[in-house]
Amino acid sequence: MGKHITYTPLAHHKGHSNIMNDWTPKKIKSELILAEVSQADIARRLNISRGRVAQVVAGAVSDPVRRAIAEAVGRDVAEIWPSYYASGELEVGAA
Repeated sequence: MGKHITYTPLAHHKGHSNIMNDWTPKKIKSELILAEVSQADIARRLNISRGRVAQVVAGAVSDPVRRAIAEAVGRDVAEIWPSYYASGELEVGAA
């Protein structure tokens, strides 16, 4: 059985403002280049437009796209967008 990490969105928590710790679009793009993954690659994998991936890189919120970006660069989604994701709780044995 695999381990899954569940994150709680913090966007609606009163008084929480941690946006300065989020990766910048430039940092995300640089990490994608280092990983040899393009925004178009992510778009194809998710069957969405390249423009939608670009919107998320620029700051729009889409959990599936954010998770795909994090996977592509080999990082945890909470490391890239800490203002939105809290520390996760492990769900052992979840499908």
